Formats: sequence, structure tokens, C-alpha cells
Amino acid sequence: MNDFLEHVSSPNPAFHCYRAGEQPETLQYTASVQNEIHPPASDADLQDLMNMLGEGCGQLKAFYCIHNGCRLYCHNGSSSIELFRIEEWEAKNQEWISWIRWIDDPAAREIQKFGIAFGEVCMSGNFFVWCKGKVYYSDAETGQFTQLANDFNGFLSLFAKDPAKLLSQLGCYTRFTDGETNNQWIPKVYLGDA
Repeated sequence: MNDFLEHVSSPNPAFHCYRAGEQPETLQYTASVQNEIHPPASDADLQDLMNMLGEGCGQLKAFYCIHNGCRLYCHNGSSSIELFRIEEWEAKNQEWISWIRWIDDPAAREIQKFGIAFGEVCMSGNFFVWCKGKVYYSDAETGQFTQLANDFNGFLSLFAKDPAKLLSQLGCYTRFTDGETNNQWIPKVYLGDA
């Protein structure tokens, strides 16, 4: 978790970006971003977390003892990734289930039954789901559940390693605007201190 906490506290984060649809990809725009990190969860919220997740949720609880969720890579009023506040989990889980209700796959049923959506790729309908200690990516369009990490800390480490690559692998939903043109700018290279 420490690598993630260091990553989100970078002093001046940004992404070098290329214009959507452009070949070859030329890095022509730098999008400055901010991370909005929430204060620690309350004791009542932490108890709700433990009640919802049961055994094996120690890493998730440890994170939420420090930060009750966060919004990552915010630019011009929108964020790319959100890890929900505990008090939002119930409503967000209902939203997640509404996106995946049509999936009739035996392997997916276990995740649907025991999983808790704790975050999302914003504006995509795709959620991060914790199920029995593992973290999955729930893709609403394809109905696929992809295991991202064997545990929550492994999931957090993905952001610290190469966030631009991760955003692309998660479906390339993150697009930035420059405020001057109608171009959509896709992140390619992360800068911790631009």
C-alpha cells in the first residue's frame, strides 16, 4: 500500500498524451491532474466494511482506516478512477449489479453473489470488485470478470507501477480535454512531478 500512497501524493502529477485517433501516437499535450484523497473512514463505516466483506478484508480495512476512498487523475472537473467511500458501497453495488444482471456464467455467479464493488473506471459502467480477497475488473460491455490482483495491496500497486498503461488496459476510457479544442487526449506517459 505504501507505493500507492506515495504515488497519489506526487507533488505535480500529469500525463503526456496523444490525440485520439492519431497514428503514429505523438505526445502533443500534457494534462495536469490531481488526486482527491478522502480522510479516514469513521469507526461505524469500518464496521460496515467488515460486516459486508467478512474475513480476509484486512488490507481493504487498513486502506480505509487511512483514506475513505479517493478520486484519481482528476482533470477539468472529472476523474478517471474512483474508489468509493464506504457509505456509497450499497448504492454503487446496486448500480454494478444492474450493469451485469444479464450475465449467466457459472464462474461469474460467484463474483456476483459474494463480490462488493468498491470502485470504478469513471464514465464506463466498469467496476472494481473485491471477492474473497481478490480484486476483479467487471467489464459491463463484455460481461467478463478479469482478475487484476491476488489481494487489495496488489491492486493498489498497479497504479504506482504504470498508471498510463493501466488506464489503457482498463479500456482506454480516460480521455482529457485541453479546453481549447474538441480533441480528446489519451494518456500515454505518467509524470509524477511535471
